[in-house]
Amino acid sequence: MRTKKKSFTALAVLLACSITHANAAVISFVDENIPIPANYSGVAVDLETGTTSTSASGLSGGDLNFVFAGQGFSNDADETADAPSWQPVREGTDNTDVLKNLGVGVIVGPSSPSSTGYGGAADNFVSFTPGEKGYVGFSLVLDDGDDTVAFGWLEVTFQNNDTPGVIHSWAFENTGAPLAVAAIPEQTLSGGDLNFVFAGQGFSNDADETADAPSWQPVREGTDNTDVLKNLGVGVIVGPSSPSSTGYGGAADNFVSFTPGEKGYVGFSLVLDDGDDTVAFGWLEVTFQNNDTPGVIHSWAFENTGAPLAVAAIPEPTQSFLLALALGIMAIRRRRL
Repeated sequence: MRTKKKSFTALAVLLACSITHANAAVISFVDENIPIPANYSGVAVDLETGTTSTSASGLSGGDLNFVFAGQGFSNDADETADAPSWQPVREGTDNTDVLKNLGVGVIVGPSSPSSTGYGGAADNFVSFTPGEKGYVGFSLVLDDGDDTVAFGWLEVTFQNNDTPGVIHSWAFENTGAPLAVAAIPEQTLSGGDLNFVFAGQGFSNDADETADAPSWQPVREGTDNTDVLKNLGVGVIVGPSSPSSTGYGGAADNFVSFTPGEKGYVGFSLVLDDGDDTVAFGWLEVTFQNNDTPGVIHSWAFENTGAPLAVAAIPEPTQSFLLALALGIMAIRRRRL
């Protein structure tokens, strides 16, 4: 049995080497952390370039304008434009309705409640909690020559105590396809197997975007390729009968089965790069998080013959190894004496 044991503290971990960035259709601005002043002007943002302005005259090419630390907003950031480029997802379809706070994984697309024309609102705390992160969905008319309507999300923290709010990150799908809240372009890794994101809250098996098929299939709560990971107990057998799926797929809420901050086990099958495409079975020991603390992949192991493997099973020392270890200890003791 071949095993591999390591410890990582990272947002996303891929099991191999040679990391490159994917040329994805999802455009992302991560950890921008743009302050939203607690005043009438607030901040205007061009979501395609990341350009900002805190001027009362707005921003040429701007899309959105958050004011009073995020308590209010409008979509007339560019006062010279003939029509708004940005329409947020709201609690209703009137152009004075407040923003809707979306959960991770919620799909933003043509059916999301929105409005038309210019309009804003002055009390986002109907849906958002001051001082806590939340997500704003939106549509965005791109300056791409085709007026493509893109869909995306912003991660924000609004405030109501004279403390500036924050626009943390945002992303949008530049082809016009719907986008899940908190979805960002994944790192790609030549020969990679898995990709955990958002401290383990989400995952996918398309770590190597140049591959024709996924090499890694996790044990899930069901057999659909969007089902979440199943938290396995020590000693559970991972093998051909374990619930899994086929093809590419991921999920955005592993906390259906896992508890944030507590260790758990993910079972998996793995197509080995051994010339025979052997399907190996194994497990990972992980701790996922949901409070901006990095998750951890503690250890993993797999059986490279294709046989099933019990969760948390690792190779036992051989008799020859134990004998050599004993002789070494005896020699050390003799030298000390």
